[in-house]
Amino acid sequence: PFHLEWEGRAIRREAFLMKGEGKRGVVEVHPYSHENQCMYAIGESKGFSIPFLFDTGCSQTALTKSTIDYLINNGIRVTKTGSGWYNTACGLREFDEYEIQSITLGGITFKNLPIGAVDGDDNLLGMDILSAFGTLEFNLEQKTLVLK
Repeated sequence: PFHLEWEGRAIRREAFLMKGEGKRGVVEVHPYSHENQCMYAIGESKGFSIPFLFDTGCSQTALTKSTIDYLINNGIRVTKTGSGWYNTACGLREFDEYEIQSITLGGITFKNLPIGAVDGDDNLLGMDILSAFGTLEFNLEQKTLVLK
């Protein structure tokens, strides 16, 4: 089988993974609803749960404004770093950009991670986290996503 090693993966691991973190995580996944094929998982930041909708079309993990406010009000460092324009499925849009102190998913903690702010009801787990690993293995029978 063909395997392409993306050189940015090593850079991302060095920049965002906590020292001593394993290179494999197992995430419990759940169906978002009975009407669609979307899946979600629960991550956390300093003990506070964050539900994430998997969005492989999203280049950067994004939190809703209400989630950002909730985390800030509970002592999690979420710092606004600016704004930027992004091509989305709905066209070119401007989003506020932040840096979050940490996000843990599947037992792996990402530190000082750049995130975007989105309108709407769902936090989006983007390819910035998912592509930090070489392989994504969804197992719908066991309801897991293995990141390695």
